[in-house]
Amino acid sequence: MDIREEKRGTPFNDLIHYIGRKIEPLLTKDYIFIVLFCFSVYDVMPWEIGGGRVAGSQIVFGNRLIGAGIWLVALGLLLYILWNRRDGVKEIIERYRLDFALGAFIFAGVLIGCMLNFDWQGANWPHSVVLMTSALACYSFLVITTFLFLLRGNNRGYVVFLLLVLAINLIPWWQRFDYDSIRPFIRYTLGWHLSQVSSVLRIASIYGPFAAICAVFFLGRAFSGGNRAGPIRILEGVVALSAIFGVFLSSSGTGIIGLLVGMIVFFWRILKRKKVFIITSVIAVVMVHIFVIQDNEKASTIGTILPYIQKLHDCQHVGIDDFVPILSSKTLSERPRIWIKAFSLWQQSPWFGIGPGQYNLGSEFGWVTNVHNVYLNILTECGLLVFIPFCFLLGRFIYTMRSNDIVMPVLISILVISFFENLFDKSFAWILMCSWIIATGIQEPP
Repeated sequence: MDIREEKRGTPFNDLIHYIGRKIEPLLTKDYIFIVLFCFSVYDVMPWEIGGGRVAGSQIVFGNRLIGAGIWLVALGLLLYILWNRRDGVKEIIERYRLDFALGAFIFAGVLIGCMLNFDWQGANWPHSVVLMTSALACYSFLVITTFLFLLRGNNRGYVVFLLLVLAINLIPWWQRFDYDSIRPFIRYTLGWHLSQVSSVLRIASIYGPFAAICAVFFLGRAFSGGNRAGPIRILEGVVALSAIFGVFLSSSGTGIIGLLVGMIVFFWRILKRKKVFIITSVIAVVMVHIFVIQDNEKASTIGTILPYIQKLHDCQHVGIDDFVPILSSKTLSERPRIWIKAFSLWQQSPWFGIGPGQYNLGSEFGWVTNVHNVYLNILTECGLLVFIPFCFLLGRFIYTMRSNDIVMPVLISILVISFFENLFDKSFAWILMCSWIIATGIQEPP
């Protein structure tokens, strides 16, 4: 993208032109990701007022202000790029006419749902407005950053980006084996205040899926090679390996499922000899079992669903019944009960939904709980008017990516993770990684 020539003749115009030339090379998707990600994991909790910690409501307010700043920066960059490419925007819209029409229909449906469900009476003020605004900001942030990364698709800064992702996935080793030594390094991140293996992210159930999609994508990049140099491919492989271990260190069940599904799809697509795939899969399953069984926490967590895991860990006799999964509300972290409640709320307004972010107010599960299922979340809060075109648009995208051996495994992993979690309405870091991966996979097909 070229900076358009400004009128010269004044010191101010010369200064603007000079700054534009200096900043332009840094506006790559990798550098943009690095800046936005670092601010997205920054936490206001270490701020102290009068020697004491900031109150809980102020913490939430402070972090939401940072999120608003990130959103505005991303939107400003996107508008700046679109303005400089405005001559080609019409051509792009014509080429993808149906997709833009579906997107416009979804936007209109969400807007109608917001208008109908806005807390005009103030009964739940300000929680209703905060939740609705946050949900809209998160979903729109996914669209903004995906287009932003697509439009700034060059590899300048890629090594720095890889080193950042590697650092994110190495921090869990410290957290797992010597948590006190890592706290000073992550003091100003979302992961500093919890004794969880969550790297710089808020909780393990966010970091686990984050590491899972990193592992699947960068493993595919390392295998495919493309036109990247050997050292870059080695670094991608190291990042993938660190992310694989990060998933298991986090003990996130959703992350482990997403990783295994993504890896199975990846190796099924790239291995021409299916016997090799079967043998490799068996070896991988055995190694995962060994890794899980020897760890007390993981054996206890997974053993609630698969009883034979806990019995093997405790060196007890294993029967046939122990291999039958226990899929109760308790073992699935109350998800079935949450889903039933969401479905009952959807029935109150099938076409327009109950409003973005309003599940928290309509359920009895508290402030921080969402539906834990992206698809049911959209259906419940936005209704059929948005859910139907969303499914159609998603289906079109999956069909378009069907021959991409790098994007498809990650995409399926994200779809599976999204069945058990909705990270798109509470984590900018997750959104950034998903949009970066999708944009990079589209720009650099194998």
